Amino acid sequence: MTYESVDIYLVDNTPNANPLVGAVVKILSQDGTQAFTMGTTDTNGHVGFLLPAASPSTTYQLRAYQFGTSFFLPQYIQVVSAPVPPVVNAFNVVGTIMQPPDANDSRLCVASGYFRDMTGAAQKGIQIHFVAKFDPLLVDGSAVLKERVVISSDRNGYAQVNLFRNAQYDVTIQGEEDITRTITVPDQPNVNMPDLIFPRVVEVVLTPPPPYALVAGTSQTIGIQVLASDGQELGTGYGDVRYSTTDQGVVGFVLNQRERTITLQAGAPGTAQICIKRTDRSVVSFPYAPILGQPLDVLVTAS
Repeated sequence: MTYESVDIYLVDNTPNANPLVGAVVKILSQDGTQAFTMGTTDTNGHVGFLLPAASPSTTYQLRAYQFGTSFFLPQYIQVVSAPVPPVVNAFNVVGTIMQPPDANDSRLCVASGYFRDMTGAAQKGIQIHFVAKFDPLLVDGSAVLKERVVISSDRNGYAQVNLFRNAQYDVTIQGEEDITRTITVPDQPNVNMPDLIFPRVVEVVLTPPPPYALVAGTSQTIGIQVLASDGQELGTGYGDVRYSTTDQGVVGFVLNQRERTITLQAGAPGTAQICIKRTDRSVVSFPYAPILGQPLDVLVTAS
């Protein structure tokens, strides 16, 4: 019996076969009675093991887990023992990511998503209350009344509700009844419910995109659009993000919320960055992801 290097690659079921990051992989005996080892996939969806293999091969049972992703389990891998040439003990495992449902009505957006408790387990039966902030109105000839809708998560912690696009609702969640959050539904077929209830800034779109090169003493006006996780466009994001420059002597800036622009003002020759950070840190997202589209790299030349 020898010890063989085994490579496991986890990918999703999309045409791009994107790597599944942070998934747990466990290796057991073929009958599942003995656990050998376990590990977590890296940014490439890869996890490696060193497993004993008898000649010519040994069969192991493989189990994988990632919240919101389903795998066909159990799966079996056959680890070939050296010196059988060529020996490449590499295996691909495909996970199916839950695809959010789309609304059948173009006036509606499906808000759906998962909820977990403090132990990481699925939060079953949590009640979420939605109260419309709009007055009674007519939509395609039907009366929409101002009322309360209550939904509950299922045994998997999953909840789903149809909401009118562009409408505002007050939301309260069981266990946090003293906190009311006002949401604005995006004009799109679906949205992740946790992102809708707990929005945060996720991206900055710049027109034209960086990097920027300016001559000392000149300025350049750039279109800017700050985007939130609930699908809302926030303009320059005044109050939601904080702007700063790494070197005021090289480049400064002026924001125009109405025009949704940022004007770069070149000072002395050099290089600097305009950095954009979230001001609201009450919502923590893990793994941590910085705001896309920033910082703004600026080169200032003498002429």
